[in-house]
Amino acid sequence: MSELKLRIEEGLEGKYVGLSNGFNRLNNFIFGVQRKCKTLIGGNSGTGKTTLCDYMISNAIQDADRKGIKLDVFYYSYEIDKVTKQCNWLSSIIYNKYGITIPPETIKGLGQNRLSQSELEIVNKEIPFMEEMFSRINFYFKPENPTG
Repeated sequence: MSELKLRIEEGLEGKYVGLSNGFNRLNNFIFGVQRKCKTLIGGNSGTGKTTLCDYMISNAIQDADRKGIKLDVFYYSYEIDKVTKQCNWLSSIIYNKYGITIPPETIKGLGQNRLSQSELEIVNKEIPFMEEMFSRINFYFKPENPTG
């Protein structure tokens, strides 16, 4: 079978529906997260690149789970360390599941920020879910200051 015919057949079988990135309107234009595609997001510091990527990856992983699709994700971060990333994800997971905002700075205990007993219980309850999601992503952490 020719490459073109194979692609048409796979399209008919629904192999290119794509995974949800969490943005329904955007998915309609880019057909979701597609197989064998790489996504590069660039911009100035503090413009939300990391938050956007984390949201898209989290949604794609959960959609892949629902659809029974094995997903390989490679994530390179030159600005953030692993523990900070885990705290960010925990904060997002907790908000999505409980509607409660526990900032990453509070989870890490930065400055005067401390978890209350009830927040600690929720954080401890959600750590295994976050760690399981993390275990399925090939992370490369190399925090450095790219400007000097």
